[in-house]
Amino acid sequence: MSTATASATPSSEADIRALIDSWIKSVHAQDVAGIASHYAPDILAFDAIMQLQFKGREAYTKH
Repeated sequence: MSTATASATPSSEADIRALIDSWIKSVHAQDVAGIASHYAPDILAFDAIMQLQFKGREAYTKH
């Protein structure tokens, strides 16, 4: 299986599990770029800590 990206849509359970595993590995490694690679460039995210809303991958990774 190729590395999943924000532009790719997983089509099988194995693809979805691989995507989740990749995200978890990035979180455990504190790899911000790896975590952000799982999100679309125009992500709109909300958080309860510090800034409430983030627009775009760059703003999200700075959080």
